Amino acid sequence: MKKFISVVLVALMIMSLFAISVSAEDGSVSVRIEGATNTIYVGTVGLEINDDTTVADVLKALIDSGSGVSITGLDTGYITEINGEKADQFSRPDDYVYDGWYYAVSDVVPSEGISSCVVSDGDEIVLFYGDYPCQFPVMDTNDYQNGKIKFESYDYVNGYMDEESNEWISEYDWCPVKNAVVYLNDDVYTTNDNGEITVEPTDYTGFVTVQISKTSSIGAPAVCRFASDYGFDADEENAKDETTEPLTEEPTTEEPTTAEPTTETPTTEEPTTEEPTTEAPVTEEPTTAEPTTEAPATEEPTTAEPTTEAPVTEEPTTAEPTTEAPTTEKPTEGTVIKPTVTVTPSATFKFTKTLFVTGTFKFDYTSESKIKFTSSKKDVAKVDGKGKVTALKAGKATVTAKLGKIKVQYVVTVKNPTLNSAKLKLNKGKSFTLKVKGLIGKAKFVSVNKNIASVSSKGKIIAKKKGNAVIKVIANGVTLKCKVTVK
Repeated sequence: MKKFISVVLVALMIMSLFAISVSAEDGSVSVRIEGATNTIYVGTVGLEINDDTTVADVLKALIDSGSGVSITGLDTGYITEINGEKADQFSRPDDYVYDGWYYAVSDVVPSEGISSCVVSDGDEIVLFYGDYPCQFPVMDTNDYQNGKIKFESYDYVNGYMDEESNEWISEYDWCPVKNAVVYLNDDVYTTNDNGEITVEPTDYTGFVTVQISKTSSIGAPAVCRFASDYGFDADEENAKDETTEPLTEEPTTEEPTTAEPTTETPTTEEPTTEEPTTEAPVTEEPTTAEPTTEAPATEEPTTAEPTTEAPVTEEPTTAEPTTEAPTTEKPTEGTVIKPTVTVTPSATFKFTKTLFVTGTFKFDYTSESKIKFTSSKKDVAKVDGKGKVTALKAGKATVTAKLGKIKVQYVVTVKNPTLNSAKLKLNKGKSFTLKVKGLIGKAKFVSVNKNIASVSSKGKIIAKKKGNAVIKVIANGVTLKCKVTVK
């Protein structure tokens, strides 16, 4: 059994002659080497990268760069040792197990050898020592606000010899990382059968470091370590800061009380403020006109000029509030006049909006006064001082524009772009075109297994030979994946 498994792993690591391309460009690939008990190397390899540059090319350039890394087995196609750490160091000859060196490219463990796996500028290669099987974990924090963090790995789940092609076919799928010890800062958790740990989100703020560990029955690593600077930014808004302000007010924005009755535009008593306040001139006109006009026979011109009382009461009728408010000293009239001058209506207007990540929209407003814009979750949707809202990551946020006691709110739902297919089964020679829903800008398509399924810059997948491949699509800054099985 052990010999059979070794043959399979050797087959996955067979090297071919290095391909040479005339259209090479300067680029770089990061490399991390995780030994059984410690990190051996972390760095970046600069080299010319073309469409045929493989993991083997990068490793050879790493050795030639004077990095101090030595790899035994590149010439024979089977890595047996890196910097003194030899394969099979934990198992005994009679054990039906295998421990040795594995590799991953940008979070995926390929189903092909290092001389066949093509890399692109900016990829990350991780060589790691482990038992068979050894998982390469990927952390999922999409459900962090509910206290869930998930760890999973794209693992080998089945294999068979194809009778027609006489080739070994490997099948891979996403599997949970079970019973692993996870460290968040100094706190220790253990993953359940779903690969999840449960945390209290409010216990963490700022950057949280994450590490993972698990050993097999023979003491060899059963899961690859994360990089020393690996982690995530905790949701600081869970600490009940300013986000609670709109949330507590929204339910009690008194839409019943703010729905025009509180604004009292119908009952601001502009009629009642005008007419009661104009009662002063109305009552004055008869009293001043007739007593003062008795001698001059009601000649308004003569009464207006000879009598000072008539102009005093008549001409200030154009500025009644200034003369009447202090002179009448009627509380009822004072309370009637004041609302028409100083009271601001209180109202909240709420709308909904759906955006894909990196999408934007802007509040449509006209105001000479300064408006305050806020977001309940700045990491989901941010808003600038001019009312432009930008979607940052999947989730929900309430964005508010506030002027006095008036609020306009958008409940913004932010979504990741999606593919028209996450899993494909294609016969050899067939094709399928991936499309991105919610794409903003351009998408980048990369095949982790080009010899099995290639993909064009426009997303057209062509099935080349039997096996499994993963197509990575970077859209709106989000990495999407499509698993392709070629029959």
